[in-house]
Amino acid sequence: MGVKLSILCTTYNHENYIRQTLDGFLMQKTDFEYEVLIHDDASTDNTQAIIKEYEEKYPDIIKPIYQSENKWTGEGLNPQFKYNIPRVQGEYIAFCDGDDYWTDPNKLQKQVDFLEKHTDYVICAHQCEFKFEGIDPKKFPHPYKKCGEIKHDELFYNHYFPTSSLVWRWDERCKTDLLAEVPKNILPIDWYMDLLMSKKGKMFVLQDVMSVYRINKTSLWSDFWLDYEKCMLNNGRYLANFYYNVYNNLSNKSYEYERFVFNEIRRIFSVYYRNMCFKDCVYLEELFPDIVAEIKIIQKHDNNAFAFTAHKRFKKYQKLFTIFAILSGVFFGIALIFAILFILAEGVI
Repeated sequence: MGVKLSILCTTYNHENYIRQTLDGFLMQKTDFEYEVLIHDDASTDNTQAIIKEYEEKYPDIIKPIYQSENKWTGEGLNPQFKYNIPRVQGEYIAFCDGDDYWTDPNKLQKQVDFLEKHTDYVICAHQCEFKFEGIDPKKFPHPYKKCGEIKHDELFYNHYFPTSSLVWRWDERCKTDLLAEVPKNILPIDWYMDLLMSKKGKMFVLQDVMSVYRINKTSLWSDFWLDYEKCMLNNGRYLANFYYNVYNNLSNKSYEYERFVFNEIRRIFSVYYRNMCFKDCVYLEELFPDIVAEIKIIQKHDNNAFAFTAHKRFKKYQKLFTIFAILSGVFFGIALIFAILFILAEGVI
């Protein structure tokens, strides 16, 4: 029996978390063989040394690649596509980043059993626990509440799958060249990947809580909720690229989704405009000329509406302003007369 499932894990400066992640892989109880394909993107801490410990102990399971230069920064793509997925031997793929971890030893078995029984499904996910570290959980909505079947169109509006919960079918029907089909310089990449896969079959979310998803101040998207302005100044172009490619390559271009994209681009454009990032505004206009043209019309209308409202308020209180101005002039005149009289009196004396 060969490898039936491949676990894909990407790491970068995860020395505080990676042991828990690897232990979650190794505790899995399955009736099939699995492998762990790790890509470390040139960590500058002790992450690679920890992975090497596990590699030496479990050489048939732990199969890492250690980079000396960061590939995300240098190539603008998710290393999974170029370095992990081409090594996959299994007919199923599970995902877990190096700062998340699994909590149920039967996780993989449950998901593979579901996909084996329901051959029309290509994605099986599950509920997960959110672990907030140094962040107020009240500031984060919970986007992954839904269980059961997820319709293809639903996935355009919300990403229901924490990466650590995913298992994909990876047979001849589902295999795809992600390196070619997933555009560079987009975020979130995992959402795009799932949308791509969802065109090949159905998706299901189990109600079991079987993994932990960490959210802390170093998480890429924590600022989306904590400081949207900062997040868009750093990642707005990536998110705009995501919506551009989803709308043009994967969506059915429905009016509802067009309006959804419009609202998201308007929010990003507003951040750029407020911060005078005019090159970024031009970039958005090149991607979405019709949307940005509509945004400019609305902004112009809003500005005109503001000016009109201010003018109406001025007209409403114009008589008061006039009376106040006259009284001010009168009082100033009287004060001036008294001042002159006082000076003259002083001179006579």
